[in-house]
Amino acid sequence: MVRTADFYKILQVQYGARKSEIASSYKRLCKIYHPDLNSHPEAEEMMKRINMAYDALCNERPAPRAGFPFAGTGEQSGCSSIDLVQAQACIRSYFSALLIGDYVKAYDYVSDYDKKYVTLRSFCEWRKAVQKLYAMRDFSIKPDGQISTIVLENNPGLLSVKYYVSVTERNTVMQTVSNYSVSKLVISESGIWHIFLGYRDLNEIAKIFEDLSSKQESGEMTKHWEEYCKNTCRDLNMFSLSGLLKEAKRELYRCRRYKQQMTVACFRVRPEPPTATEDLIAELAEAASGILSDVLRETDIPAYLGNGVFAVLFVELRKKNAKIITDRITDRIKNDILEKSGQKICASAGFTVYNGGNLSDYIDKCVKSI
Repeated sequence: MVRTADFYKILQVQYGARKSEIASSYKRLCKIYHPDLNSHPEAEEMMKRINMAYDALCNERPAPRAGFPFAGTGEQSGCSSIDLVQAQACIRSYFSALLIGDYVKAYDYVSDYDKKYVTLRSFCEWRKAVQKLYAMRDFSIKPDGQISTIVLENNPGLLSVKYYVSVTERNTVMQTVSNYSVSKLVISESGIWHIFLGYRDLNEIAKIFEDLSSKQESGEMTKHWEEYCKNTCRDLNMFSLSGLLKEAKRELYRCRRYKQQMTVACFRVRPEPPTATEDLIAELAEAASGILSDVLRETDIPAYLGNGVFAVLFVELRKKNAKIITDRITDRIKNDILEKSGQKICASAGFTVYNGGNLSDYIDKCVKSI
């Protein structure tokens, strides 16, 4: 039997050391002996001993519950305190393997009873499906203080210990972090502690997670696509009105802070004669949007409002220059379209200086002026 004094030796601290000293030494030893960092054949066994010692010295013993023996002694259940330390080391090692994505190693801690129904492949596919949607970030383990027996088919009553595991996870689709608690049984098979899963068909469970992940991904994609369509005139690869208002927020802030003058201008493009097919109107709008993209500066923000009407927020454009610029753009639209397609058009423009307030009101006023 391992004595308490031996636990201090394993953790390389003095007898009676404080918990903070024990925790500090434990972290240091983990960096040396953890199998993922140390390939020595004895590293894993040493890590088990370190976990056992740490659990024995640092975990608070829970209060006894009515009708159940105290987990700290195990006298009435035939379970020693060393057994309980080994049980907790088992569940800690299991969740540590899940945390780093080593599902083959985690499977080693699964009970022999479960392995009759759950193959290594189905276990790994299940954990990958869960991890794809809910990525584990951390966990903590707390015993509930009761030791009991569990009967599995033809097996005699097996000793079992229940633990509550608090898991921190990130929803990879929604990009949110949350915590949840789950209870897990650790059972003793031939004197060795294993995790009891209790699942018969992990393939079905994995499929549920895959479907849930696909639905969430589809929902997020739909939401982003709807938002994109709301803010963008896809046919012309240009902002819509709502997109312009959203994009303009930063520039409006700079305008207020640095007293920069900004001008709102609107352009209307119509065929001559005004009666025309919808296809012709669409072609003219496409041609006009290409011309605007060529003549505007990178800092200017254009949008298509529909019906052959465009709005542009000119950054740092003063009123005295606004008419010159808008007239120049209007002439360019008319001449280029006539030259390239032979189509005569009527192009008109209006502008107003932005003096603060609701930008959409300025755009409405400008549209009405043309």
